[in-house]
Amino acid sequence: LQVEAKLLVPREEARNLDLHLENKDNHIYKAQIRLNQEATEGLYGITVKATSGSCRAIGKASFLAGKVIGDFFIVSTLPKENLEQDISDYLNSFRSLGGNMLIIHDIISEKAWYPSRICSRAAAVDSTDDRVGLSLKLTDKLGLPSLISVGWDMTRKMPYSERMESTKTILEELWELYGHHPSLVGFYSYQEGSGTYLASQVREFCDEVKAQSRGLLTACAPYIDDPLLAGYLAAIENLDIVIYQGAVMASFRPDNRKCFPLRRTKDFSALSSGGTLVKNKMSLSHVELFGYLEKSYARSYLASYDDIYGQILSAATCYGPEGITLFTYHFNIHNLSK
Repeated sequence: LQVEAKLLVPREEARNLDLHLENKDNHIYKAQIRLNQEATEGLYGITVKATSGSCRAIGKASFLAGKVIGDFFIVSTLPKENLEQDISDYLNSFRSLGGNMLIIHDIISEKAWYPSRICSRAAAVDSTDDRVGLSLKLTDKLGLPSLISVGWDMTRKMPYSERMESTKTILEELWELYGHHPSLVGFYSYQEGSGTYLASQVREFCDEVKAQSRGLLTACAPYIDDPLLAGYLAAIENLDIVIYQGAVMASFRPDNRKCFPLRRTKDFSALSSGGTLVKNKMSLSHVELFGYLEKSYARSYLASYDDIYGQILSAATCYGPEGITLFTYHFNIHNLSK
């Protein structure tokens, strides 16, 4: 039996973690991780791999020190040419802002952007179209802990009743393909919603993630201000991270903005953190970087500096969240600025 472990330090390259055999008969290993006052902030990821002959098992663990600054990385919008350089430029740009976490998002659109055996159209094995694998290779080097966003097979028509089972099979496939990456710390539910009906879907998703490895993180992002939903989600044992969205910048109609001004970002954050604090879960504020309808340019909605700054100030007045996520620095700022 060969056992090895890697530690992903936020914003640093993954390193080997020294394991000491504590109990030879039961194959129990122990390691120590010591952080000083100047330790880098963010999620620390641990990946342990045990190999015996052709058999392999992978386990995950993670812990948080300080605050999270995350981004939704929209891989479906990546260019076909100079792909690795484009991803690297984005990751370094995001890190320069203090970014320390990614959600690798929209991995299935007109095709699966990884070598799926399930989806009807998918990237070829070992090809540049494997945008998920290439992203994780780079996040391993740059120390960006990542969650993969998991949805159903969107390359074929499917009734809603079958989407959860499809999501589960894709989740298992992604774990088999990418579980060995030190930067992979968990999975995010692509399915969003605004009512209590979402709770049962999130529970089933999180149970499936934990069935792969108990140490994987689970995350979801509900939206709109529903206190009952916040309580329901906080009660889900296997849910680790809640990102509470609000219809702030998405309020294209002027009358909607009377209900959802920028200052309401705090309200959405407070709903989430109020439920998660007592349940030892992570809550992340959410800031939207796309703008209002009348600010569209070249068919893209652009948020102004004041729009973004106002949301961040509002989120900062809320007690409880362990950080903030952006939707999305990659697409709305990095891509459009090119």
